[in-house]
Amino acid sequence: MPWGQWLGKLLCWACRGRPRLSDVQRHLSNGEVAAAWALAVELSNRNPKAMASSEALAVLAVAAAATGRLERAAEILEDASSELRYLSECIERLLAVSRGQGELFTGENLGVDPASELLLPDDWAAWSAALPKLAEFVGPVEIRWSGDAKRGLYTTRRVACGEVLLIALPVATAEGSSKVESHDALVQRLLRAAKVSERARSQLLSLTDGSRAPSVEVANHSLRLVYDFAPNTPLPSQLTADVLSGVVDRNAFNIKDRCLLYGMPSMINHSCGSRNASANILVMLGNAILFRAEADIEEEREVFFSYFKVSGS
Repeated sequence: MPWGQWLGKLLCWACRGRPRLSDVQRHLSNGEVAAAWALAVELSNRNPKAMASSEALAVLAVAAAATGRLERAAEILEDASSELRYLSECIERLLAVSRGQGELFTGENLGVDPASELLLPDDWAAWSAALPKLAEFVGPVEIRWSGDAKRGLYTTRRVACGEVLLIALPVATAEGSSKVESHDALVQRLLRAAKVSERARSQLLSLTDGSRAPSVEVANHSLRLVYDFAPNTPLPSQLTADVLSGVVDRNAFNIKDRCLLYGMPSMINHSCGSRNASANILVMLGNAILFRAEADIEEEREVFFSYFKVSGS
């Protein structure tokens, strides 16, 4: 074989397996945000200079935000060029929501408007879509055991009427021409999510059983906004299609042709007579669900809402 061909093969072998920016973008486009973040960090550690371009910084920031690392995403764009100004502003708004700040909390914005445009290059659209439309927020509430051995959501302080209690993004969503079709499609999406996301996996494990396993301490941690990682172990044997079908039956929200499953909101029990909170699915903001107090709620009281009062904006 000529020397040139040998050299080409050697270079090809040396480069094989090395991550590239396009690999991170592919993961983001496919919804594999935890894998995208892991790869982006590896790229940054290997060659910091190569990750200094506007496109690379945008990719890194989107991957960070998509895995719950909003502070890190904001840091990445601190000294970015004006080309990324809109992305930086969007991440700052997400960070504010995660801290309980912004128009959703003052009542100035009811969540019916779409998220602000990113105004990024057109060829970035596929992977930049992984940026969350809204951040999650956990207010003065936590999971506890109720007297009848069920888990529920309780206030940790006195809550005023109109106060935001909780904002959560869906673990997964699905649509179908019938309730059965959307149910089955959601189960498959949950299985996929559990394969590529450690956070989705831990959320689903916390919803598989209403008994005292896992503990409320584990559920409180797993169902809050925690950083996501790519799983490095096989799918737990508890997470089968049959088990997840039961999780969907017990906890999913069905709005018209959509079927949606959330983490911590699944802990809120429903009551028509004792309802003290309302739920609103913000379709234009990534199908996030927002719970507000419908009345003043004293400390250590259970939060209830009516399934029949859930509305989709």
